[in-house]
Amino acid sequence: MPTSSIHTTNSSTYSTSMPILDSNDLVIGVCAGQPRGDGLWDAVQLDASDRLEEARGLLHFQKKELKHRRGAFPALAVGISHGGGQTHPRVLAQDEKNKSTLNRLMEENTFHRISGFATGAFARWAPRLYRYQYDCLSKIIAHDETLRKTNKHPAPQEKELLRNWPRTPWAATSLNFGRRTVCYKHADFGNLAFGWCAITALGEYDYKKGGHLILWDLGLIIEFPPGSTILIPSSAIHHSNVRIQSDERRYSFTQYSSGGLFRWVDNGYQKSVDNLGAMDLAEKAKLLSDLSNQLEYGLSLYSTLEELESALQKL
Repeated sequence: MPTSSIHTTNSSTYSTSMPILDSNDLVIGVCAGQPRGDGLWDAVQLDASDRLEEARGLLHFQKKELKHRRGAFPALAVGISHGGGQTHPRVLAQDEKNKSTLNRLMEENTFHRISGFATGAFARWAPRLYRYQYDCLSKIIAHDETLRKTNKHPAPQEKELLRNWPRTPWAATSLNFGRRTVCYKHADFGNLAFGWCAITALGEYDYKKGGHLILWDLGLIIEFPPGSTILIPSSAIHHSNVRIQSDERRYSFTQYSSGGLFRWVDNGYQKSVDNLGAMDLAEKAKLLSDLSNQLEYGLSLYSTLEELESALQKL
C-alpha cells in the first residue's frame, strides 16, 4: 500500500469527514465521523451500546465466539456469507437460543440509523466501489429469489437471502458485545480484497486515552470517539485498537462482505472450481488474465480527492 495521510486534522470533534489518501491523492478510506449537526447522535450510540450490553446477557456464545483472532470479546455475525466449503451463498447460521434476541437487535431503529449513516458515507467517498458492492449483493439476492420461484434452489428449506438493512451494500454484520471490545492486530482476509468495510465504535470511554484505530500498514493511529464510523479496506490493511481504561466500556459493530460472494457472481453463480472445470483452454487463459488484473480493477473503483470535489461542485 502506498504511503498515506489523513487529509484534515479535525479529529477531536469528528463532525467532519476525513479521507485517508495515498501518495496519489486516491481515497483509500475515510474517517466518516458522526452526522454533522445531530445533537441526538450520542444518545443513538449509547442506546446501541445498551442494547448490545443487554443482549450479551441473553445470548449463548460458543468458546470460539468469546475469544478469537480479532480479540477477547464475544462476537456474533449476522447476514449473508459464502466460503468455507459452502456450495452456495447462505444466511449465516445461528444457535436456536440466540435467534429471537438477534432478530430484535437487527430490527432496532438505532442500528438502522447507524448503518444508514455508514452507507451514505461510503456512497459519497467511494461511489463506484459502493455501487459495485451494492450491485453484487443485489444480484445474489435476485438470483436466490429466482431459484426459489422456479423450484431450482439447491436447499429451499434455507432462509431466503435478504439485506440486513434496506440500503446497505454490505452482506454481513458482526456485533461485538464488549464489555471491552479492543481488537488485536489483524486483517479480515476473508472479505473482498479491495472492498471497504464500516467500523462503528460504541460505548463510554475517553477516546483521547484509548480506543484508537491503528492502521499498521499505513503508519496511522486515529482517534475513534464513541458513535463514530471509519471505513477502510479491512482485508488489505492490518488494524487493531488501543486499550481503553479498566472502568470504561466499548462495543462496536462492523459491516462487510465476503470475497466469496463476488467470486460467486463472477463465476456465473457457481463455485470457482465448477466454473473452471467447464472452461476450455482459451477461456481459462482469459480468466487467469482477468485475475492478474484484479488489483488494478479494484483500485479503479476508488476515487481521487479532486474527482470527488469536482463532482460535489457540480451538484
